[in-house]
Amino acid sequence: MKKNEIAEVKTGGEVALPSNWQEELAGAAKQSAANVRPTSSSIRMKSGILTYQDVAVPNNALDVIVIAFAQEHTFYKDKWDADNPSNPDCFAVVESSVEMQDIIPDSAVADPQAESCGECPMLEWGSSLTGGRGKACQQRYRLLCIPAGAMNSADEVLSAEVATLKLAVTSGKVWSQYLQTITALHQRPEWAVVTTIGAKPDPKTQFKATFEVAQAIDFAAHPELYQAIQKKREMSQSTLLLGYDMSSGEEKAAPKTSKADA
Repeated sequence: MKKNEIAEVKTGGEVALPSNWQEELAGAAKQSAANVRPTSSSIRMKSGILTYQDVAVPNNALDVIVIAFAQEHTFYKDKWDADNPSNPDCFAVVESSVEMQDIIPDSAVADPQAESCGECPMLEWGSSLTGGRGKACQQRYRLLCIPAGAMNSADEVLSAEVATLKLAVTSGKVWSQYLQTITALHQRPEWAVVTTIGAKPDPKTQFKATFEVAQAIDFAAHPELYQAIQKKREMSQSTLLLGYDMSSGEEKAAPKTSKADA
């Protein structure tokens, strides 16, 4: 064969694609994706200072679309050390719609504190290991966000970088109230509005997160954005439910964290 000459592939006759070739491709794609650890950037709110990828956000306010949110429970037997972070001893990450009695510890947890979170003594008031009135297990919301600027087009929504914000326990009620507000005033879920995330001082907890509606997304004028956001939500499901890899100190996709999945 001469240099740069393309070899001829002989098939021995006409070759037809299998009738279910599209399904086979989809299955192969899902299998490949399952073998790759989902990644996302981080939005943090340490000491009331909002940062994105460890860079302070101008004016301490960030416009995003919260495409989904999940519940996260984490229990640490030892006192948390922010300078030396470690994996929780018991945890669960589930979709926001899962009821407390249906949440179970992740299958990677070696020493579950109870069969389900609904009957866990570490989620009772007064169980705090420091002797306070709080709970030993922390309940927080995990928000999955994309930049508000992605609304320029459907392609930008689909290619937008996803960032995760884990709310402080003390900001959970604020998020719940915000959801009630946009439901009552706008009749919309969190992913159908642009939300301005910020923080303000609080005398009891040092700071609390703030959430304000910057604008409702005009799906009537841009129906392609509706479809794109729905697709982005589907694409980001594994990132939303990212759990902790108890063997390496990193995180992994959390399997079986509700009775319904068990």
